[in-house]
Amino acid sequence: MKTRREGMVLAPTRLLHKEAGGFGVDRTGEAVALGLRGDPRVGTLYILASALCFGSMAIFARMAYASGVDIPSLLLLRFAIASALMWGTLVAKRMKLPRGRGMVMLVAMGAVGYAGQAFSYFTALTYASAGLVALLLYTYPAIVALLSRLVFKHPFTWMQITAVGVALAGTVFIIGKAGDGKPLGIFFGLLAIYFSSFRSFHYNEMPPLWRNLIVFLNIFSVSSVICSLAARFVFPQVSLEGHSFWILGLAPTGMRRILLTKFLLSATALMTISVGLMGLAAWMLNAGAGLTAISMGLALAISVSVSALSTGLGALFVDLKQANPVAIISGFGGTMNLVLSLGYMLGVILPFGLIWHEGVVGTITGAVFVRANLAATAWVVILSAVTIVAPLWLGIRSLANREY
Repeated sequence: MKTRREGMVLAPTRLLHKEAGGFGVDRTGEAVALGLRGDPRVGTLYILASALCFGSMAIFARMAYASGVDIPSLLLLRFAIASALMWGTLVAKRMKLPRGRGMVMLVAMGAVGYAGQAFSYFTALTYASAGLVALLLYTYPAIVALLSRLVFKHPFTWMQITAVGVALAGTVFIIGKAGDGKPLGIFFGLLAIYFSSFRSFHYNEMPPLWRNLIVFLNIFSVSSVICSLAARFVFPQVSLEGHSFWILGLAPTGMRRILLTKFLLSATALMTISVGLMGLAAWMLNAGAGLTAISMGLALAISVSVSALSTGLGALFVDLKQANPVAIISGFGGTMNLVLSLGYMLGVILPFGLIWHEGVVGTITGAVFVRANLAATAWVVILSAVTIVAPLWLGIRSLANREY
């Protein structure tokens, strides 16, 4: 007889087994690594090798950055190598692929959980030391243990309480002593913890109050990644035109059309990522039609608005002499853009978060709940309109007044 905790831990494995007829699991639902069974000592060696690789990952990432590799290239290489190894193993072992719901769940866990964790982790390494980021990330078992107690009411032994306390106290001590950890590094490190914890729970079995909280945490997490993507890739795109910028100034299309084209392309890319991820996450959580629509609508509004903000401010604070995108986004304009993006994000998410929390606990119901959602929607529309129009107008005006 399995305990509830064991069922929660094995939930993703059992779900894939049920939906796909077996994928890395045996017929009892227990996990089987790549279909292998045998000596427990071999499993222990695998665990030690995994810990060694994950522990040294941050060091190799910093070495790659020092050699000129950027985050997208590093992630592309990492996942390409992993995909080749995985597909090779599947073919060699003649293992079954998931089908239907099982495949969708697997894609969602990878796209929302692992991809989000990897991006946040490797972004944090650009703002903080490898040791600090690794310590932040590997506190997530303590976070999972605390959530298990708070949400599922799992009992804690004194040994577990001591282990969690020591882990969290040590993390706080290290963060306080780390002089090379910028706030953004700690922020993305904590975001990586959240995405790691996201993969460890069967969230659709949570009570409505906690499931509602997780939905809005997902919106916050995905939106934070969107803001960082816009700051990293959208903001510096005008400045990266460099010495060839005068060609754009003499083009018959005009600066207005060029800037709006850059905005539309970036907004479409970010919108596709964020709305798709929020739809998958809401579906995994069985969030319901209303909450799913709000989460996807917020993802849409944030993607478009942040794209406009980054495009407009990138044109307003253009630096044609700088060819390094990291240096461009590290300046006053880049910092201002990231702060305003995060501020806008909080400004549109918090009203809905508070309204739905009060709705779940029963403080507001019926017509009052509907009117509150309509008022929050109107606020998002107004704030988004200002965030889209004002920066683009300022950027177009700034480029029109430049001499070529």
